[in-house]
Amino acid sequence: MALIDSLRKNYSPVGYCIYCGNQEDLTREHIIPYALGVKWVLPSSSCKDCAKITSQIERKVTKEMYGHMRHQFGFPSRRAKPKEIIFNVHYGEMETLKAIPIIDSPTAPILIPSYFTPGILLNAEPFEGFNSHIDFWIWLPHKDLDYLKKLENIHQNKATSISVDINYHQEDFVRLLAKISHAGAIAEYGIKREQSYLVDYILGKNRNFMYIIGGCAEPCKADPNQMWCVEYGIYNRGDKKFLTCKLELFKFLGGPTHWVVVCEADDSIENRVLNNKVC
Repeated sequence: MALIDSLRKNYSPVGYCIYCGNQEDLTREHIIPYALGVKWVLPSSSCKDCAKITSQIERKVTKEMYGHMRHQFGFPSRRAKPKEIIFNVHYGEMETLKAIPIIDSPTAPILIPSYFTPGILLNAEPFEGFNSHIDFWIWLPHKDLDYLKKLENIHQNKATSISVDINYHQEDFVRLLAKISHAGAIAEYGIKREQSYLVDYILGKNRNFMYIIGGCAEPCKADPNQMWCVEYGIYNRGDKKFLTCKLELFKFLGGPTHWVVVCEADDSIENRVLNNKVC
């Protein structure tokens, strides 16, 4: 296994788009979104058209799925951070929207999907979409005195309960996992765009998500207090070997480990990964 150092910044420019192969109008690629607090960048690696696609994926996940969490935990933002969070405040059967200043708002729960082993590793047949049943790992805030006080301040007006809306975009979430795994493998191990299974998933051309993207019961071997973790490894199916990527986007919360199959691993890739040799 090979853990990735989030502070590494000295990658050489790729010189072509790692998604479509275009060599014009290239921009740098944040391998993990900047909005998640990471400065892991691959220079000259994404064309403008593909950057629009990956940026849209990132916005869906970082803003609509985890916007509350980012602002309450102080993650970075290129735009002005909102000063308030909108809560649904219930008075019996009645409901009203109430803007609560972030400093006064109780921390909202966090939902992270949890998946089974990617189908390709089990030599299973691919299928479009997702399993009929998807589990969610839920992080609940610690109910300390500060949390209870903030909750009580909202209930003072005889509110019976409060809630917060979370927009969940499952396809964008798994496409983001694919994008991180694909870009990271190119940056660290020099795999070619054509070798990767993941390009069509990232660009929305293949929806057999659970064939390539899934979960793993074993977490990354990193400090549990680390904000995030990416760990590459080699999986031997018996007839083939694969370069895989384990990800914990919010490791400090103790959430699930996601597992992405990047490409078939030849001897050169296996040697670089097992010996932690980067390009």
